[in-house]
Amino acid sequence: MDIIIASEPNKKLVQESARWITDSRLDVAVYLRNKELEVGSIRKKAGYICIKIKDYNIYCGYSSPNISLADYKQYIDGLMEDVTGNTGKSIIVGDLNVKSPEWGSPTTDNRGAYLSEWISSLDLVVHNNGDIPTFERETAHRL
Repeated sequence: MDIIIASEPNKKLVQESARWITDSRLDVAVYLRNKELEVGSIRKKAGYICIKIKDYNIYCGYSSPNISLADYKQYIDGLMEDVTGNTGKSIIVGDLNVKSPEWGSPTTDNRGAYLSEWISSLDLVVHNNGDIPTFERETAHRL
């Protein structure tokens, strides 16, 4: 594992370590474990980070499920406009809190429909098909 990406990270932990790269709101954090990765640039925005490694722009983002649809659209517009403004290939990862069958949800919400429009317009490919959970709550077992 060369890169670790955390949505809603432990803010104290990521602030205390110079190895973590965070967005301006501390909503997402990235840890580059492989010290041999050649990082070209790092851009920190509200809710996402863009790290340039070789020919790839790696976007790591987080969007709260509690923001309004208008604020969500503004966030996605900014993220996707950043993607279109870069040269090279882009990889977008993160927890955007949206629902769509494109990534394995049984339903589509308004946010999912909006993000799907962007994905289609940019000819992006979704690799998360929903077969493997991206998060599982730990359950406590008591005797």
